[in-house]
Amino acid sequence: MEWERTFDVAAEPKRAWQEFAESNEPQAWNNAFRGDPYFSNGAVRVEIQERDPERLLRWEESEGDDRVEMTVTFTETETGTRITIVRSGFGEGEDWAARHSARLLGWTEAMHDFAVYLATGIALDRLHFLHWRVSSQMAVVDVAGGLRVVWAAPGGWAATAGLEPGDLLVRIAGAPVFDRSDLWLLQVILEPGTNVSVEYVRAQALHQAVAPI
Repeated sequence: MEWERTFDVAAEPKRAWQEFAESNEPQAWNNAFRGDPYFSNGAVRVEIQERDPERLLRWEESEGDDRVEMTVTFTETETGTRITIVRSGFGEGEDWAARHSARLLGWTEAMHDFAVYLATGIALDRLHFLHWRVSSQMAVVDVAGGLRVVWAAPGGWAATAGLEPGDLLVRIAGAPVFDRSDLWLLQVILEPGTNVSVEYVRAQALHQAVAPI
């Protein structure tokens, strides 16, 4: 499985490289070099494979038997730098696919923060303020139409609401959910202890439930 995204930033390659790879303040975009790129309590191991200052950075991440390779290139443009991120993943199973999907979204959102930082000097680091009351209690993957549940933690919000693997989430707290970014936003807004409604599709029928988050 391979994922590639490009991001244009208003900074010359030298500065883009330095801030991405060597910033003194760990941010979402350079936490990979602090040994814990995805807030995984140290479960992810990182090994630098290639380092060409101002041009390319390649590293390998492994978690258990799962392995991915990250390659980031820096190319000068008329307005600054084009940063290309390629993530090649090697793993099996729906749980792995769910983690893979989450990390891709995390990289996309981290690079938006990186662009703001290069343009303004303000390190928003918005990923650090996400609360995991919903997504830590279930695993989902993006599919056509919404989010498909692949796992629900016993006793968690999803399981209490009756969600099961295979269910397609279409609405949470009255708001439509189309992909994981909608879920991440909602769980920041919702207060702990709130009764949260969910609508989901199972066996060609629409179901509704409510459970405390």
